[in-house]
Amino acid sequence: MQNLTLRCCNKVRLPLREGQCRRSQITGARCLRCALPTHVVSATIASTSIYCASVIGLMIAAPRARVTHRIVSIDALFVPMALAYAFLLAHSWQADTLKLILPGSLQEGFSGGFNPQFFPKLEGIMSLFSRGVTAASLWVHLLAINLFSARTILREGLEVGHSEKDRYCEGKI
Repeated sequence: MQNLTLRCCNKVRLPLREGQCRRSQITGARCLRCALPTHVVSATIASTSIYCASVIGLMIAAPRARVTHRIVSIDALFVPMALAYAFLLAHSWQADTLKLILPGSLQEGFSGGFNPQFFPKLEGIMSLFSRGVTAASLWVHLLAINLFSARTILREGLEVGHSEKDRYCEGKI
């Protein structure tokens, strides 16, 4: 086996033999995080975007149609989005993620006076979302929120007798 220098797990360059991973410590195996290629992340973003756009498009184009009512009435509507989000979030988590989200320490927080800790800082947020998989998980999260909002607006509008299209055109969204 030849020696390689691979980017692994925490984006640290490590001298590894082919097929070896620092996390798994088993020759011939790689952890899933190391094996996640960019095209998988791109495909996940594309598929969730198409899914969300098609469902929301159906809600706008045919809000009173029977198929729209059937699709909107089931909670399984969010399962593909939840699975994609969990997949990307699990692969975006690194050792420093929690420190970037919640910087600070308890010791500094209790050092007297008003000294709040664990508030996100702009530098940490910029660093966190500069990672491709983390930005992809954010995108899927936002799509899921939009899908949930569109479904809620459609359901409430149909109860009152207005469609989402009517409410959107009237500026009530």
